[in-house]
Amino acid sequence: MYYLTSREIAQELVKAKERGVVIRIFLDQSQENSKYSKSRYLMKRGVEVRYYVGSGLMHNKFAVIDGNVLITGSFNWTPTADRENQENLLIMTDKDLIKQYSGRFEFLWKSGRKGELKEGEGGEEE
Repeated sequence: MYYLTSREIAQELVKAKERGVVIRIFLDQSQENSKYSKSRYLMKRGVEVRYYVGSGLMHNKFAVIDGNVLITGSFNWTPTADRENQENLLIMTDKDLIKQYSGRFEFLWKSGRKGELKEGEGGEEE
């Protein structure tokens, strides 16, 4: 995800993790030090986060859910996207398409830098 600043989405991701769902978040490197990013909040709660380290933006906006559902589109996981912008979000179940996106995620994941909390840091309490 390019940007993840939505409190509601971050809280739901943590709830899913608490139910035993494996959650892996891959973000643009600009999210590492953004005060609005939910990456530190998620890491503090045990969600594995990695950051893009290549040139340009990691402008992908997609999620693969349980290998069965793909969501993609212009929608960043932000309050602005949810409440103000004109966005689109597609939900697909095509196995071949999901396989392609899963492969891309794995490629990005392996090339990303693991997010780490700095001493005394942990993200805001929500």
